[in-house]
Amino acid sequence: MKTVTRGMVGLVIVLLVGVSVLPGTTTTDLEAATAGVGVPLPVGDELSDEQLLEAEGELWWFVIGALLGAAGQAAHQTIVENWFDEEYGIDRDDRRNIGLAAMGGAMTGFAGACAGLAAR
Repeated sequence: MKTVTRGMVGLVIVLLVGVSVLPGTTTTDLEAATAGVGVPLPVGDELSDEQLLEAEGELWWFVIGALLGAAGQAAHQTIVENWFDEEYGIDRDDRRNIGLAAMGGAMTGFAGACAGLAAR
């Protein structure tokens, strides 16, 4: 019981930290959004290795989306398996279900990040 409670509290903390990492405002001007962040990639010009290393991508959107999705689904499945399944507590097959739910949540979060970036 203590382990499940500590795990759920840990997942809530991870979710709160993940939400606090996301930016609160967005800008519509591309130059204002990339000022001081990195070098935007020019269209049609081949870049040297040094210039490519200076360019920064938006990989953190995918990572944060996958982590938040996995944590949210794992927390939900943990609650379901602990209190609402055939027996009270978490046993071996419940751990497998929680892991599968976390993987599904990670894929859902990654897909949401892809859709969000495609809509921009």
